[in-house]
Amino acid sequence: MKKMLLICGALLAFSAAAAFAQVTAPGLYLNWGGNCIGDTPLQLKTYACTSIAGSDVLLSSWVPAVAVPTFAGLEEFIYLAVDGGVLPAYWGTTCAGRTAVAVNQTAPSSAVNCADVWAGMGGGGLSGYNLNANGPGTVVIDVIGAVPAGSEQALDAGIEYFTFNLILSHAKARTTDACLGCLIPACINFKELRYDEPAPIVEKVTTAPGLIGTANRAYVNWQGPVVNCTPGASPSKNATWGSVKALYR
Repeated sequence: MKKMLLICGALLAFSAAAAFAQVTAPGLYLNWGGNCIGDTPLQLKTYACTSIAGSDVLLSSWVPAVAVPTFAGLEEFIYLAVDGGVLPAYWGTTCAGRTAVAVNQTAPSSAVNCADVWAGMGGGGLSGYNLNANGPGTVVIDVIGAVPAGSEQALDAGIEYFTFNLILSHAKARTTDACLGCLIPACINFKELRYDEPAPIVEKVTTAPGLIGTANRAYVNWQGPVVNCTPGASPSKNATWGSVKALYR
């Protein structure tokens, strides 16, 4: 009986890994439409900016290079750069910025070919929305999340894991509104992910390659290509990492 249980457990583990084996290249990924890269890749999002109804979903995911025995939480840095180097009002803090960008950790039903890094128990959200933080015409978005103490799970290497949804509201997106710039092309890069394990706390860093055209597509486009689509430098200071730990300690 014990042997049979061990066999069944092994088969279940194999089935779970096989179900999420579509993307195995380690790295960070961004995708439009509420899908993981292993579902339906969508790099370019276009919007006519004629309605204030609805929103767009930008999904971030992560393929660990090595197994993580006790995943507890993470922090993400996502960089946005607009064409022309001048940040329009649309991406400001009163338009599509801080007041209209929502973050959640609920894996969409459309994301079927990736696992949920939170196992349905994540807590956290938007920690920072910093204008021109990586030079003129840029935004650095800081997102944090964690699971409750005692709910840590093991992550497998080579499996795509859903991490966050960034919901970009269409509020004030019309060209007739005060928040102009919705039609200006932008490039959005998933630059860095820092994950955490408890007992003892161990901080680790995974940086995206940032190379356009590689298998690790850590960037997406808004409205069209951007001439200078680069991920920028890694954050020099981590002022919010303690907030991640505070979520589950």
